[in-house]
Amino acid sequence: MLALSEAVSNGVEHGYQIPAGAGRQDLAAGTVQVCARVLVEADGRRRIALTVRDHGRWREPVAPARFRGHGLSIIRACVDQFSIDAGPAGTILTLLTRAAPSPPDPRAAGCW
Repeated sequence: MLALSEAVSNGVEHGYQIPAGAGRQDLAAGTVQVCARVLVEADGRRRIALTVRDHGRWREPVAPARFRGHGLSIIRACVDQFSIDAGPAGTILTLLTRAAPSPPDPRAAGCW
């Protein structure tokens, strides 16, 4: 959840930047799309593949900020795989979560 939140926040903030001198009401209109799929591995473990896409323009950070700029580091720390594909049509972040154990069989616990 933390990695997904950071990815969506980055899409909003960096994909649809406010022009210099503009007020908050002038924020460029745009969308951030989130797609998720549950992947089940052969041993029953599950992962979630997440794709976060904006249709804005990638904006490199202008300077290191004392209390900002940790979003991508947080994302990398929270997932097994992470990639960014930035181009003129927008930015796509792809995340693959760590594997979760397979759910227990309720019959093994005496539940029917």
